[in-house]
Amino acid sequence: SIDLLSGEAPGLPVPLPGEIVEIDGGHAYVGPDASVAEEALGPEAIVLRGASVGKGARVERALVWPYELVPDGERVVDAIRALGTSLPIPEDGR
Repeated sequence: SIDLLSGEAPGLPVPLPGEIVEIDGGHAYVGPDASVAEEALGPEAIVLRGASVGKGARVERALVWPYELVPDGERVVDAIRALGTSLPIPEDGR
């Protein structure tokens, strides 16, 4: 997913269903029907279909699952937001 945002991945056979957004510091992906303000997006943020990011929240180097809610003011950084919680991504990526 990160390679798609950076343009390093080979082209896709079909268009992405959402939108790659250019933001300060890189790119982010916003899926269809996702609700997120552009200022909430940091580099390598991936917000999937139907997810909602609250006011004052921040998503950076992170993945938000489909239809997940990131509450107002919460920071999801170097993590995966799923099933109502944010799970940190280990530094070694495993």
